[in-house]
Amino acid sequence: MNRFAFLLASLLVLPLAGCPTADDDDSGDTGPVGEAPILTNVVVCEVPNSRAQCDAAGNTGGITLAWDITVTDADGDLLNPQYFILLNNQVPWIDGFFEGDLGAGGGLRLSLPCGSYALGAELPWEFAIRDAEGNESESFTGTYTVLVDAPSFGEPGACAAM
Repeated sequence: MNRFAFLLASLLVLPLAGCPTADDDDSGDTGPVGEAPILTNVVVCEVPNSRAQCDAAGNTGGITLAWDITVTDADGDLLNPQYFILLNNQVPWIDGFFEGDLGAGGGLRLSLPCGSYALGAELPWEFAIRDAEGNESESFTGTYTVLVDAPSFGEPGACAAM
């Protein structure tokens, strides 16, 4: 390589030596900021009269289960939060969004209409929620025993009025 070409190449490369590379992670961006939501209570229940409603809709043997959720979020960004439910330890997770602004927290109900569940069997479940900033709560887990006989309002296993 002649001297002129070497000098030209050096002059072109030298200014680039101080530029950050494409994978430089000095930006300080470590993901979501703020506080993650905290699930303070999650209760699974059967919606009373749901078996008759499912039968009428053509889903014989179907049951509507609901998750009554109580959640707090210190930084108040529970705007249209995303939820995640895992049933029977089988992926994929069921997910969706609650429409509305819970701000710093509150109570809500999520219903899964007319599902087919084995009567008398235990149904392990796991629930989590993600706020508008993308912070995800710790999972809340439990087991619901699917009742053989449909519960009425006020009976164990039946959802309370909301």
